[in-house]
Amino acid sequence: MNRPVSLLAFLALLLLAGLSPARATAQEEGGPTLLILYADADKLSDAEKKALWEEQNKALAKYKKYTLAEARTIDLLDEMVNFECLEMDAGCLAQIGAKQQVAFLLYTSYDGSKVAVRIVDVAGKSYVGEFAAAADKKKIGATGGEAALAKILGPVPAAPALVLVNVGANVEAAEVFINQKRVGVTPLKVKLKEGKYTISVRKPEFLMVEETVAVASPGPVDWNASLKPVPKKVEKVVVVPPVNPPPGKKEEKKDDGKKPFYATWWFWTGVAVGAAAIVGGTVWALNSGTTEYDVGTVKFSINPSAAERDFIFYQE
Repeated sequence: MNRPVSLLAFLALLLLAGLSPARATAQEEGGPTLLILYADADKLSDAEKKALWEEQNKALAKYKKYTLAEARTIDLLDEMVNFECLEMDAGCLAQIGAKQQVAFLLYTSYDGSKVAVRIVDVAGKSYVGEFAAAADKKKIGATGGEAALAKILGPVPAAPALVLVNVGANVEAAEVFINQKRVGVTPLKVKLKEGKYTISVRKPEFLMVEETVAVASPGPVDWNASLKPVPKKVEKVVVVPPVNPPPGKKEEKKDDGKKPFYATWWFWTGVAVGAAAIVGGTVWALNSGTTEYDVGTVKFSINPSAAERDFIFYQE
């Protein structure tokens, strides 16, 4: 820039900032940042500057090389004074770019008959490329936009071919995922670039089907998934049949080695002690009374079959 920016031009840039969109067209993620400056041109109106700025955005979007920085209004005259620049050359533009924290800067100037476009490498403080051509106001957008960038960056890359891919399944409305991203439900038609993709089809109560599919021109590519229901758990009941003795043979009772209580020694010892107590008590009762009786032989039976004869006195 070989002339100072007038106050009128400065006010025009402020007005243009309000008219311009907040963010430029998004480019390929991860690309270096590039800031497009509004044209340094007293001969252009705000509307003409905005039109040129938009054409340059559209042209850069086709290259998918840069990530465009947010649109900003910069007072170029103040920046020249701050950086003590004598002219808007590569070194001065690189300092402006460093201040704005971008990797590249696109600068355009127009004097009413000639348009010049430069892309500056901020780190290298040098031009990536330059373009200059005669242009009137009616053609400033086309000349300073796509034509200029084609000279600087080369021909616009051809758009990659897209291939139609048809994804189907043996069940309706199954979810389709491509590279783990949900893209719709079956049946699905989608256009993809050439390459390999991981396609999976999922639906509740069915086993997921996943496969790597190669997509190549000219297409279309048809891929169908066969989903199977999730197996249900079946509980097995094992019935153990009873063990029956062979025909004609009676089941023998097991001898556990235990004697019945009436065949034990302690049972009959208790009976004898009890009987002695009864006999003694009876004799004492008879002797303590006032009536005298002749006493004979007392017999006591421990035979259960003769129990009715117990305590009967027999006089000999």
